[in-house]
Amino acid sequence: MSVGFYLERLQAVVGAIDLATHGIDDINDALELVNIIHFIDNGLFSTKWTKKYTNELRSKNAGLKGLVGKYFGSLSNDDIDAAIKLIDHEYYGDFIASFSQYKLGDKVSEEEFKILLEEAGIPIWEILESKYLVERYQNEIKELFLSDPRHFETFLSNYTYSHNKKNLHIPKNISKDEMLTLCIRYIESDDANPNYLEILQSPIKGTEKYILIDANTKLKIKKRAEDIQEKLFGDLSSGGGFKVSIAVLSSKELYDKEVKKNSPTDLIALVDSSWIKDHHDFPTILNNFQYLYDLYTDDLISALPSYPNEEMGVIEKHLGIKTENSYQIGHFFGLKHQFTAGKVKMVIELLSRDDIRLEDVIDWFFSTYSKEEFGVDWLSLNMPSRDESTGNKTATLFRIEESIRTQYSILLSNGSIDGEIVNMTNTPTIASLPSYVEKKYAYLSEDDISLSIAGLLYSDQSSIVYIDDRRQARNFIGLMTEHSLRLSDFHDYQKPRVQYLIDHDIITAKDDGVLFYKDIHELYVYKKLFAEGAVGYQHSSKKVQDALDRMHGNGRIVLKNTLFSTQESDHLNFLLNNSRFDNSWAIRNSYQHGVPSYKSNDRYIFDYLMALWVLINHVIKINDELTLLKISKGEEPAYVDQG
Repeated sequence: MSVGFYLERLQAVVGAIDLATHGIDDINDALELVNIIHFIDNGLFSTKWTKKYTNELRSKNAGLKGLVGKYFGSLSNDDIDAAIKLIDHEYYGDFIASFSQYKLGDKVSEEEFKILLEEAGIPIWEILESKYLVERYQNEIKELFLSDPRHFETFLSNYTYSHNKKNLHIPKNISKDEMLTLCIRYIESDDANPNYLEILQSPIKGTEKYILIDANTKLKIKKRAEDIQEKLFGDLSSGGGFKVSIAVLSSKELYDKEVKKNSPTDLIALVDSSWIKDHHDFPTILNNFQYLYDLYTDDLISALPSYPNEEMGVIEKHLGIKTENSYQIGHFFGLKHQFTAGKVKMVIELLSRDDIRLEDVIDWFFSTYSKEEFGVDWLSLNMPSRDESTGNKTATLFRIEESIRTQYSILLSNGSIDGEIVNMTNTPTIASLPSYVEKKYAYLSEDDISLSIAGLLYSDQSSIVYIDDRRQARNFIGLMTEHSLRLSDFHDYQKPRVQYLIDHDIITAKDDGVLFYKDIHELYVYKKLFAEGAVGYQHSSKKVQDALDRMHGNGRIVLKNTLFSTQESDHLNFLLNNSRFDNSWAIRNSYQHGVPSYKSNDRYIFDYLMALWVLINHVIKINDELTLLKISKGEEPAYVDQG
C-alpha cells in the first residue's frame, strides 16, 4: 500500500545517481536499488510520468544493475556478517533474494548461514523460493522446515493457488516418513486449517514424490476435519465449542458479573430479558437489532463481514489455503458468526414467551409498516409456519430473501412493485442492488497516494511504527499519539515516509517541531477505510461528511450508491452462494433442491439463525433506504448530527 511513496522515492534516488562516479558502500542502499530495479523491470510507473521519463529510467536500469552487482560481488565473508547487523528490517527478504542471486553461499558456511537465519527471522516460504539456498544449505533448511508443523501448509501451498504464488523448493533430503510425521503433527495441532484438511482427503497430484498418506492418516484427517467443523457450527444451546468463552446472557446482573471475571478476548453479550418483556412491540424489536446487539457500526454498516486489517494479524493472513477468488477470513470470523447466531437464538427464546416469532416481525415490516410509513406495497412473502421442521423453515426463508431482492430492485426502478413484473424478472445480484441516494458509501480510491497514506498511517507493517524499544506502537498514529515526536526523532530511512505524510497535508509540525495531525476527521476516515473498507456517508457526522467531501474533491476517496457496501455484499455472497468466492459457506445453495442432510441438528439451527439474520439485515437496510428517500424529499428531518 506504499507504492505511491516508493514511486516518489524512486525518482529522487535515481535522479541523484551519476553512473560514471557513483559507488555503493552500504547494504541498505544496495537493497533499495534492488527494489528500484524491480520497479523499472516490471514497468511500475506513475501514470503521471511521461514516456520520455520512463524511457530514461529504462536506459539507466542496466547501469543500476551493474552498481548492485559490483557491490555484492565485492563482499567478503566478514563484510556479509557485518552487513547482516546493519540491514533494515524491511530489507531482510530482499537480502535473502540477493544472497541467492549473487551466490554469496560460496562465501558463507553452513553454520554461519544457520546464524543468519536466526538473526534475520525470514519466513520459511521466502527461503524455499530460492533453489540455490535449498540446494546449498539442505541440512539447515531441512531442520528449520521440520521444526514447525505449520510448515506442512507451506508444502501444500505448492499445489494450491496463493496470491503472487512462487514455486517452493522442498529439500530433497526430507524422507517420505519425515514428511508424513510432519503431516500428522499438523493434523493434531491447534493450527490445523479445515480447508487444507479437506483437500488432503483426496489424492493431490504431485505430492506422491514427497509423501504417501496411508489409510490410518486419512482417517485421522477425516475425524480432525469433522471435529473442527463441529466446533465451528457448535452446539448453540451450550454456547458452542470454541476455546474462547462465548456467552449470550439475558440477565443484566449475570452479564455484569461475567464481564468482570472473563478475559478481554472472550465474547460476552447481553440480550436483556426484562427490556424485551417490557418492550416487545415490533418496531422496538427491529431497533434492538440495529442498535443494541453490536451488529452494526455507528455508520450503519454490518459488523459481520470479514475485515482482515482489523481482525487478522499478518501471520494469520498468510496461513491457510487460498484461491484467486477466496474470501479472506480468520478465526474471529467464525467466532463472531457463532456469537451472532447465539444472540438471534436468545431473542427467539425470549420473544417466544410472549408468543412472538421473528418471522412475524419481518413479515410485519413488509406487509404493514412499509405501507403505512412509506406507502410501499410489497407482495406477500408467505413466511413458514410454526410447526414446520427447522430445515424446511430455512429453505423457505432463503426463497423469501430472493423475493425481497427482486421486489426491491423493481421498486427502485419503477417506483412501485408489480407482481407480473416480479414474475418475469430474474433475481438481481446482491451487489447490483442500488441506493436512492448518490452519496451512500465512501471507499478509498485506487490512486497511489491514497493507498500509501492509509498504509503508512494505520498498517502494523508500516516502516514508521518503531523507533526504538521505548518508542513503538501498533501503527504510526498510535506512535504519534503516545509520544511527542519530531521529524528528527526518526531514523534516516524513515524520514522520507514521514515527510511524505507532511507533503500531502496529513500531518504537520508545530513551532517547536512536534508533529501533530492536520485534520482529525480525515484521520478518522483513513482509519475507517483501512480497517473496514467503507464509510457510511449518510450516518456520519457533519464534520466527517465535510471531510469526506474534501477527500472526494481531491481524489482520495470515491463515493458509490448501492444498498449494501462492497464489504457487505461480499459477505452476503460468501454466506449464501458460490457466485463470488471459491471458499463460500454457500448456505442458501445447500437448500436449493430441498433440505440438506446433516449429522447434527445444530447445523440446521445455525443455518436457520443465519437465514433470519439475513432477512433482518435486509429489513434494516431497506428501512434506512426508504427513510433516506423521505429525508431527500423533505418529508422527514435528516438524521441527527452527532458531532
